Amino acid sequence: MTSARALANQERKMQIKRLSRVAKTTLLSMATLMTFATVALLIIDRLYRPGAFVIDQLKLTGQFTYLTPEAVQSVIHKEPLGNFFSIELSQIKQRIEDMAWVKSADVRREWPHTLSVRVREHRPVMRWKNIASQDHHEGDQWVSLSGDLIRLEKPLQQHSATTLKGIEHDAKQLLTKALVWQKRLSSSKLTVHEVSLSASQSWTLTLSKLGQEKQHKFELLLGTENTEKRLQRFQTLFDTRLYAMESELIKIDARYPDGLAVQQINSESKATPVSMRRHSVIDGALVETTLTGATDEADESLLRTHLPQPPTAYAT
Repeated sequence: MTSARALANQERKMQIKRLSRVAKTTLLSMATLMTFATVALLIIDRLYRPGAFVIDQLKLTGQFTYLTPEAVQSVIHKEPLGNFFSIELSQIKQRIEDMAWVKSADVRREWPHTLSVRVREHRPVMRWKNIASQDHHEGDQWVSLSGDLIRLEKPLQQHSATTLKGIEHDAKQLLTKALVWQKRLSSSKLTVHEVSLSASQSWTLTLSKLGQEKQHKFELLLGTENTEKRLQRFQTLFDTRLYAMESELIKIDARYPDGLAVQQINSESKATPVSMRRHSVIDGALVETTLTGATDEADESLLRTHLPQPPTAYAT
């Protein structure tokens, strides 16, 4: 029994020693962690202290055609930048990209005191009119080369720019078509003033002959289907017949399966009745049919009376 009691005492002593070692190790670890935490806090305090590692240099790059570096700098310094470690790059990037002419901005830190900003501008190519908007005070609107809409507070003076008219969802489609048709119709000595796409996806072009002393614009109705084929038919007729004519074109309706309806007026006398001609292809030959005279006011009635109606889906 004495032997058993001695063994129990020895076991208790060993347990106490083990617990003592564990406690010492734990306390040492906690002390080490607290030391590291204190050092880290001191470092963070030093790094984020307003007077330390201050951003005092700005490197601003990019091609500034419509923007000025001063305008971008003003936006960057709209709020305090902080220092090298506390500066909010995402917020600065957002503020710059909210500017009307900015397509994108790349914002980075450069050790130890520099903020580097690279700005990419939108490149406006065509004016924009939103047919779905009832707001007549939206300001000057443009479509960029990438198909993005740009809204400007101050009008941009580019009088010769083509106008795109449609809904915002179709802006890129309108731009793509307009660029292709501009190049194509320039070979026929035609200027494209406006490309319109209605909510029902019906296309209308506003054109004029190049080289005229006084610009006379006319409409070309292409409808919703077979627009490329209809445009080719118009271009063939224009190159072979209409370009050399002295009469003033008013409207050309290409929404017919075998020809076009041409509304024109004698350029020598504006009092001369408007004439309508139907140009059709019969057995491979171009046939012109004079319909009858009519005034401008009777134009729509004339189309209904003397020409077969285009399918309903083609009407704009």
